[in-house]
Parts: sequence; C-alpha cells; structure tokens
Amino acid sequence: MKKLTNYFILAVFLLSNYNIKGQCTLNLFATPNPVVCGECVTLSAFGSMNGNVAFQEDFNSGSPVGWQFTQTTTIANNTCGVPSPDGTDFMWMGDASVNPRNMTTVGFDLTLGGTICFEMRYAIQAQASPCEGPDEPDEGVYLQYSNNGGATWITIQYWDPNGGNDPSLTGWNQYCAAIPVGAMTANTMIQWHQDAVSGAEYDHWGIDNVIITLNDPNSTITWLHDGYSYPMGSSGGDDPTQVCLRNDSTFTAQITNGVNTCTQNITVTVVDPNLIVIANTDSTICTGECVQLVGEAKVITSPASTPTFENNEVNVITGSPASPIGTPCTSFGGCNCWDGSSVSFGGQCPPEPGSIDASMNINVQGLNGTIVTNSSITSVCMSNFNITPGFGCSATSLADIEFVLICPSGTEIILATVGSMSGSTTTNMCFELGAPTYTSSSSPYSGTFAPANSWAALNGCNANGVWKMEIRGVNNETCLPLGSISGWSISFDDPEISYPAAFTWTPTTDMTNSTTLTPTVCPVATQTYTLEATDINNCVIDSDPVTITVSPCVNCSISALTVTPGFCIPATNTYTVNGDITFTNAPATGTLTVTDCHGNSQVFNAPFTSPQAYSIA
Repeated sequence: MKKLTNYFILAVFLLSNYNIKGQCTLNLFATPNPVVCGECVTLSAFGSMNGNVAFQEDFNSGSPVGWQFTQTTTIANNTCGVPSPDGTDFMWMGDASVNPRNMTTVGFDLTLGGTICFEMRYAIQAQASPCEGPDEPDEGVYLQYSNNGGATWITIQYWDPNGGNDPSLTGWNQYCAAIPVGAMTANTMIQWHQDAVSGAEYDHWGIDNVIITLNDPNSTITWLHDGYSYPMGSSGGDDPTQVCLRNDSTFTAQITNGVNTCTQNITVTVVDPNLIVIANTDSTICTGECVQLVGEAKVITSPASTPTFENNEVNVITGSPASPIGTPCTSFGGCNCWDGSSVSFGGQCPPEPGSIDASMNINVQGLNGTIVTNSSITSVCMSNFNITPGFGCSATSLADIEFVLICPSGTEIILATVGSMSGSTTTNMCFELGAPTYTSSSSPYSGTFAPANSWAALNGCNANGVWKMEIRGVNNETCLPLGSISGWSISFDDPEISYPAAFTWTPTTDMTNSTTLTPTVCPVATQTYTLEATDINNCVIDSDPVTITVSPCVNCSISALTVTPGFCIPATNTYTVNGDITFTNAPATGTLTVTDCHGNSQVFNAPFTSPQAYSIA
C-alpha cells in the first residue's frame, strides 16, 4: 500500500479510539502499530465537535438509509463469519452486487471541511462466494467526491488489495480521511466505488459506521506529549514529529472549542527485534592445535517464506477469430478478419500471429526478494483447464496451445506447447524445474512437468506486481478452442531480509581475527568463548557460548574405519594412536580412512602392508 499522507491514515481498529463523547469526536491512530523497538511511529488525530454531523449511517435499520444511490447489497451482522467490530449489522457488497459497485450519498454542504470516517473490510481472495476477495491492483475500493452532481468523480483515496491476503485489509479497520479542499463546496457528494469486478461472485467487501463530520471553526486538536496543535478549525491529520520508541507507550490528544473539551488515548505496542546469535558447536582439539570458530549474528527483519499466490476465478476461453486463418471467405457480403481488416468473397485473412485466448492475473505482493533470480520461482500450477473445438473447427484442426507466463516487467516464457486437447480436462498441471519434459502424449495432462523455458529467462524481472498466465493459439494455426480455465497459482522461495548485528567475542585470549565472526583460537587449556550481539538500536542483547576442550590426545581410541572398497577387518581389535593395524584379506586397490575420537583423520592408499603403521594424533 502506498505511503500514508497527511490527509489519510490507516490503523488497526481499536474501539477505544472511536468514541463519541458528550460534545466531541476524536479518533487517534499510530502507524505502524505495533512497532519494532527503536523504530519510529507517526501519530495522527482526526476530530470534530458534535452537532456538526453531515451524514451518519450504521446500517442497523436493515437497509441503507439516506443514500442517493446504492447497489443491491447484503445487510447482516456476520457475513463470511467475520462480525463487525461493534457486532451490529453492516453493508456487504456480495454476489448480489454487480459491476460497478457504488454507494453514493446525496449532496452535502461541506464548506467548513471536516472528516470522513468509516470501517471497511475486504473478503479474503479465493474464498467461496459471497466471501471472495479482490486481489488485483485495480479491483480495490475508491473513496471519491463529486462537486458537480456526479458528472465527474475525484479520488480521495484508493485501497490496493495488495494481493488479496493482506490481514490489514481483510480484517475490519477504521479509516478516516480529511475532506479535501476541492470537496469543500455547498453541494458535495461522497461515494465508495469499485469498477474492476471479475463478476458478481468475486471481489467482495463491506463498510460500516460511516460518519461525515464538519469542522468547528473555533476548535483545536492538540497532542499533549509534544504540544503540537493543528490549525484552528482543522479536522486534524499527522503530527509532523514522529516518536521513536523502546517501550510500550500511551499518547494523549484533546480537542476543544473553549467550551467543551474531549481527550483520547492511544497505546503503541513495542516488540523486540528477532536477534539470532550462534557461536559455534563445541569441539575438542589436541594440545598445541588451533580451531576456527564460525559464528552467526544477525537481525531478521522479515523471515524467509515459501508463499503461494492464487487466482481461482473462472476465465472463459473465447474460441476462434471471426474468420479462421487460411479459410477463404464464403460470405458475399465479405468477412471480417482477426486484425480488424476485411476481405471480399473468396478472399483470405492474413496469418494470425498467435491469438491470446485467455488471460488470468495474480497480484503478487510482499515478497522480500523484489527481483527474480534462478531460485525465486518453485512452481506454477493450473487448477483446472478444459477446451472443445471452436466455431467452425473440428478436433483434428484444433490449434496447438501455448501456456505463457508473463512477469510484472513484461518478460515472458513458454511453459508448454500442446497439441489438440479437445474434450480434455487438465487438473493440477504444474511446472517445476527438474521435472520430466512435457509431451503432448501426456493426456490427461495432469502432473508435474519441466517448463519449456527455464525460470532463468525471467531473471531480473520485478517479483512483486501483476503476474499473468496467457493461453494462446500457436502462430498460423487454423482454429482456436472454446473452454475455460478456473484458476492458477505461482509459488516462490522467498529469502529472508536481515542485517548484521553488532557483536563481540569474549575472552579474546589466544584468539586472532577477534573482530570477525570467524576467529581462530589456540587455547592452551579448555576454554569457553562467548559471542554476544545486539541489534542496531541496542534494544536486545543475546549471547551464545562455545567450549573448546583441549586434550593431550593420549590413548585416544579410533572411532571409525572407512575402507573403499570394503574388506574384512577384525572387529575385536582395539586400536590406539601410533599403533598398528593388521589387515585380513586386504585388497590390491582402495583406500583406508582412520578417524580418531577427536575427529582427526588419516588416509592410507593401497597396496596395504600388514601390519600397517598409522599416526593421526
């Protein structure tokens, strides 16, 4: 979602932040909340003196009241199993609502300016209708105003669905927006608008507790912790001075017109950073030996994940063009061709450069790895795909079909090219590197196959953004199919985002390169070394010890004998360092690896002698 401005603030809804007291309304927000220790928060306040309410709707009457225009909506208190914050009825744009979806107020006198506040929730993407959520960048909801009777609309704010699974959007949140200067007229309409709906059964959302309040020209909103006051008569906005926190903190604002005063609090929760500290595994060395420690000290700001993004909408495959390629026109009135040209009776359309029969988008958001690399994509799957011959086509003339994956930057690869699939159904057809190569004899076209082009062809693409799956007819084929594709998915191996922690080793006795995570230690006696680290803001300190045991290496038993190829060694023998090994039936070729209890090894090559002397201490 775009960075929030002074005119708009989003926060997780808190009932304590939305109170209408005797004479005032004051709404407080903190972005982000919770916040990682040491980082900064923007505080925002929106308020008004009661009595200046231009419009208010809570939908508790069972139907929209006082609107100029409403869609066919559902009014309920538990649609999709998610009740509103106050547990009462709310308005839901479900599968009874067709495109475009609008809720439009009558005209109000908004010359004083003020605030528009409401609660909103998107359904979760790919759930069953009427609970199927928006996911593509253009499927979100606009808050708009019109000062010319609805002839044109100007956007106050737009909510990008952010891929359809963002919990800050799919849970109920309160939103407040200051009325823009252009909307401060004597006859201004407000509307909630959605115009990129895939179908009535898709892209659902709801709103509740709408209130439009006007400014009191004599009121002032003030933050008490820093004394910042918004201009007199203002409806509020951001406090320009951020607060940087190390502990949970509560902030207070007040609104007053000199007669009535209301105060409100907001608490910001502070969480510790994810600090990882690993010194090394304990080990044993012989007197006089050295060992290198391999430590790790980092702060993970966003962990690694393996997310899958889906689009489960049904997309129709359109069939053959108006005049199939290579087919003479048989109409005395002439024929229209795929490219917009026309030919007379007996004429023939130009070759078609590959038709796009169907296209389905997935809006991928929130990946740590913002650029595609060799290991970014793990699989692409089609849920269900079926076709039959199009108009004027026979099964034998059906075009070859290409499945094409297009990244947000526009680069594309072919996943597979298949022959006639007439009457076929594809279920869970996936593409992964290292799988068997796809062949057209793989009917019923289910299973996992290697993509025709490697994922590496997409290297350098933007990972976040709209990914597209296209179903195409191969160049110059005579007939394209009819059918549908009912969903696809793309999966990623997303790396973590982290930064190095500040660290120290103690003690540094008998240690070289002590300012690195890979020092070398040569202790004269058993020693424990401790790696201590902290985050960039010194909020969390953690440590991990490693013990290096020093042994004189006397009478150390052999712990393992590895022979290649295998041959017989008496199992009853006990071996000690600097002793002999007696071989039985020793082969003429191969190697013997002897490992002592300290993990030290010595390799002997054939031909072997018997007895064989060894020394590995």
